[in-house]
Amino acid sequence: MPLWLQLVIIFIVSISGIAFHIVLIKKIRVWAINDQINALSGDNSAKKAHLQQVHQQLLADKVPHKHHQDKLTAAAETFKG
Repeated sequence: MPLWLQLVIIFIVSISGIAFHIVLIKKIRVWAINDQINALSGDNSAKKAHLQQVHQQLLADKVPHKHHQDKLTAAAETFKG
C-alpha cells in the first residue's frame, strides 16, 4: 500500500473520530440539561415548562454553557406557581 494512501486513511479516520467526539459531547450536554430540568421540576409541569423556557432564553442570549446549571437552579428556586 503506498504511503500517500496510508496517510489519507489516517487523516480520514482522525477527522471522523474528532467529529464523532464533538457530536457526542454536544449530545451529552443536552441530556445533562434535560436531566437537570427534570430533577429541578419534579412532578410540577408548570415549573418544568418555565425551566425549559429559561433554558431556551439562555441559548438565545448565547450564555456560556458553564453558567446554564447555575441559572437554571436559580430560576427553579425563584419559581412561584
